[in-house]
Amino acid sequence: MMWFHYSFWVVALVVYCLCLPAATTWGQTLSYFLVATVSYRLMARQLHKPRAPTSKDRALSFSSSLMAKGTFPPRYNIPHAIVQSALFFDALPTLEDIKAVVKEKLLIYHRLCSVCEIRPSGEVVFKATDVNIDDHIVTASVENDQHLMAYLDQLCVRPVDMTKPLWDLHVIRNASGRSVLVPRVHHAVGDGLSMVNVFMFLFTDSEGGALSPPSFLTAQRPVHSQSTGEKIVSFLKTALGLFTSIVKVLSLAVGASDSPAVFRDVAVPFQWSDKRHLVMASNIDLQQLRMLKSKSHTTINDVVSACVAGSLRRYMEHRQDPLLQDQHVIRIRGLLPVAFPRPPPSDQQRPDSLRNRWCFISCHLPVHVPVSDPTGRLLAAKAELDVLKASPEAVVQYKIQELASAIMPFELQGQTALDVMLKHSVVFTNVPGPTSKIYFGGRPVESIYVFLGNVIPQISAFSYNGKLSVTWVVDPEVVTDSELLADFFVQELNALTDAFAS
Repeated sequence: MMWFHYSFWVVALVVYCLCLPAATTWGQTLSYFLVATVSYRLMARQLHKPRAPTSKDRALSFSSSLMAKGTFPPRYNIPHAIVQSALFFDALPTLEDIKAVVKEKLLIYHRLCSVCEIRPSGEVVFKATDVNIDDHIVTASVENDQHLMAYLDQLCVRPVDMTKPLWDLHVIRNASGRSVLVPRVHHAVGDGLSMVNVFMFLFTDSEGGALSPPSFLTAQRPVHSQSTGEKIVSFLKTALGLFTSIVKVLSLAVGASDSPAVFRDVAVPFQWSDKRHLVMASNIDLQQLRMLKSKSHTTINDVVSACVAGSLRRYMEHRQDPLLQDQHVIRIRGLLPVAFPRPPPSDQQRPDSLRNRWCFISCHLPVHVPVSDPTGRLLAAKAELDVLKASPEAVVQYKIQELASAIMPFELQGQTALDVMLKHSVVFTNVPGPTSKIYFGGRPVESIYVFLGNVIPQISAFSYNGKLSVTWVVDPEVVTDSELLADFFVQELNALTDAFAS
């Protein structure tokens, strides 16, 4: 087996040589050398790692473990990530109906009936426990929409009780507007794809029947036959993409930060602010996006990404950002969460189907393109996303995280995660939801907004029943006049529509 160890050293040397050109300081050069050297130990350890025996207590993956402990170093007092959505109703289901749905459909998931236990060894497990539904349902009443939004702002930074199963459900009755259910689940329980599967299971159609899985969960990638020459070219492209992705991923924590735009908190040292504000853009017609997709030969995700970038550019102009005045090179990137595809679970698989198999990838947002050129912004967004879709960057990022978690101290893992996030400008996610109206406890859901408080501005797009909703969660002390972001998104979308109208 000695040849295995030599081959690992060769791979580590190749990684170092590939990363070396990206180094601009001796510190970065040393960092790359250490990463390359550690790669050998990581790969060897991964091959010879013994399988943990199965037990009643379910051990967590590296992603779930990190989020259960707190993604970032404890000294910053940054709250844990909570995945949450606001479901608007004209008339809420009764409390009895809500509890019945929770008991029948939510409590079949093992992770939602377990407490998170961190053992002295550092291992994190889900330990089964009895669930008192009343401990997890929070009822509240507000007088109007303004008070409702203030309540949702507080939820952006409100933790869940870590001594109980990691979820809660807020039932908010609005005396003069639509009322809201807000299911909230700790990110350690599962990633966005897991949450979509839970979401689809909880709700029904108008007849009370089960919902069909979204098409993006069941779509199969086409397989094309290739000649020998095409296979060779494909292999070389894959190899080049792999090496390029390794260099990019390894340089994220030590590379340059984004431009200091007015919507970024660039204060040094970093201090967490407990204030977050939720901004909503609603009732955006998906048909408008589909028309743009067809006429521009892009995808809906390309269009949404371009409009997000356009809203940020228009906000910079509104704030008279100095970056726009002196011909600065504007570099704005987003972190895009990518969950690895897996088929919807069967009824037998469902109790154990919650997983965290995802990672962030770094994506340039075309904020540098002027407001006068929305078409150029859309084409730039498409070009960037096409490159990412064709690259193995997500797999490389996930595997490097997985391997590094095996030997890196928890504090160093958290500091690296924070450093990478602070070098970026926003987190952006776009998730397609149900295409027709869905029901909870027999009552129709009128609109859905996904939102999450984060270290940097978090932008979330979600489609439902022919409409697109977009949310921004920002620090109101940094992003003033933040309500304008929703208007600017719509303005960019309308400018694109006008550009492709002829």
